[in-house]
Amino acid sequence: CVRLCWLMVAQDPPVYIKHSEEPGSKFDKDYYREFLTSGKVLDYVVWPALLLHENGPLLHKGVAQPRAKK
Repeated sequence: CVRLCWLMVAQDPPVYIKHSEEPGSKFDKDYYREFLTSGKVLDYVVWPALLLHENGPLLHKGVAQPRAKK
């Protein structure tokens, strides 16, 4: 894990880890795939999305849990 993190920050520019959105915000399917249930409102982030650089193209989608539909 430490080696992977080091390689990510040693790049120029460094790989960017997308900050977690606030619970209750809109679930963004462009950056996250659903974890256990589907929904339109974010509950929590399981794993953040990785971008090539800040405001850059997506390297890998993150995993997030939307609130279950009621």
